[in-house]
Amino acid sequence: MAFKAPARRILVIKTRAIGDTVLLSGTLRVLRARKPYYKIDVLVRAPGGHLLECLPCVDRVICVTEPESGFERMLYWMRLIRRLRERRYEMVLNFHASRRTAFFAKLLRSQLLVSNNHDLKGHNWFSDVDVPGRGHVKSAIDRDLDVLRAIGIHVKPEEAAPEFHLNSIEKKWATDYFHDAEAAGKTGFITRHGPRIFLGIGGSRETKRWPPEYFAMLAERLAREHDACFVLVTVPEDEDWLQRFRALVCGDEKLKERVAFITGISLRHVGAVLSKCHLYVGNDYGVKHLAAAAGLSTFTFFGPELPSEWHPYDARKHPHAFIHGLACRTESGKHWCAIPTCPKHGHQCMRKIGPEDVYGKITALLARKASHHKSG
Repeated sequence: MAFKAPARRILVIKTRAIGDTVLLSGTLRVLRARKPYYKIDVLVRAPGGHLLECLPCVDRVICVTEPESGFERMLYWMRLIRRLRERRYEMVLNFHASRRTAFFAKLLRSQLLVSNNHDLKGHNWFSDVDVPGRGHVKSAIDRDLDVLRAIGIHVKPEEAAPEFHLNSIEKKWATDYFHDAEAAGKTGFITRHGPRIFLGIGGSRETKRWPPEYFAMLAERLAREHDACFVLVTVPEDEDWLQRFRALVCGDEKLKERVAFITGISLRHVGAVLSKCHLYVGNDYGVKHLAAAAGLSTFTFFGPELPSEWHPYDARKHPHAFIHGLACRTESGKHWCAIPTCPKHGHQCMRKIGPEDVYGKITALLARKASHHKSG
């Protein structure tokens, strides 16, 4: 009987938000190409981690769901450490690390640990090697690639564009969902000649959301002049924003017929919904990155955070709106603004971006897509 050598394993850690997780996918593809003989496990936070499933470059996705209790949380991580030690990782690569995840990674006792602390200043905790390029504001993808550079893998950020894959069941679900909704005559699902636009109204905090009245004004004009219809996938956290938006939409009978509200579906099914849309228009949050990874063109509204950091995409296919030079954005001493609401400055970073300012760029995207479709 032939001797079978034990598998060489790499553990990738990135327990961050949904958008960070999607952006990691391209870096994982690069890692697989340069380390083809390794098994690659990825430790990520649920529910965003499920978006990495079906990627051919990943062998195992481990989704973390922490208990709320501090004591239960500690036990959770201790059990996880014990299980992961059994896999005997040769390398642990910790992207966008905190002190806690850096300490966790150290306890796994790998032969090599690379931790890239998310703070621009201070010590890079527990990393066995220096991470080149650390301490500079750069795109999220470029920052992840610094970890690969620390182990001798050098590629350009454009080679690590994110990707997302649906399985055949999810593709069929999307087809059936829209077909059944149209057959039932549900508002917003009736087939039209114009584009179906996904409105990305979510955001991790209020200051990252474009105002509902602006979305309504933009949607009304796109519907009237381009026969567009719109899809919104919402979660309970969107309810306050939605109440204002619904009031505006329901007051316009023609627009009301063109807006479909979808709730109660998983993130992977959100990706399936996106596959049935022509364009993403919305805020900078996780679903925007999912749309880009799924191949859609996007138009993004940026307010408190920087496009240079969170929008690592080709500007021709993924333009954005951003008000430069606002002093309020850096008054806390950081290079971005983290406040949840903005009573002091009236949310000027978003409110100064009017619907009339972005309409031309969005229609240019639609025209480019139509032209590409005809030439294809």
